[in-house]
Amino acid sequence: MTTKFKLLALVIIAYGLLGCTQNEEEKLESYFQELGRSISSYKYVAIINVDACSSCSNIVMDFLAINSDNKDLLVILSSISLKKAGLMIEGYSGKTVILIDSNQLALKKYHLIQLKPVIYAVHENFLSQEVTLSDLGQLWVEKYFDK
Repeated sequence: MTTKFKLLALVIIAYGLLGCTQNEEEKLESYFQELGRSISSYKYVAIINVDACSSCSNIVMDFLAINSDNKDLLVILSSISLKKAGLMIEGYSGKTVILIDSNQLALKKYHLIQLKPVIYAVHENFLSQEVTLSDLGQLWVEKYFDK
């Protein structure tokens, strides 16, 4: 009887663990819901953990400058420092929408990013690609997924 109980408990635990896993697209959609945004409003999403690099401000600003006319791009800067993220976008006047994730939900709760920025194409097929910080400053998002 104890063996059956242990087996049943193991099956329930395994089912619970497997039932709780979400794929990356579902995580991104849940993240957007928590931010009060609709994922269907954008073709591309870039999530950048600006706390992962102490000297990446210029790289992020270069990325924003290259993609400033892309109204289909949402850039999310993940940082516990509103001041640091705010300085990166100070004076920015492009068409790209920029959000600051000061609670670092993309990193801590949804595990969408770690150290490297991640670029998502969400319009036709869901694609995601990690990008090195050194490449980020030269990346034009619309051409990146056309490779």
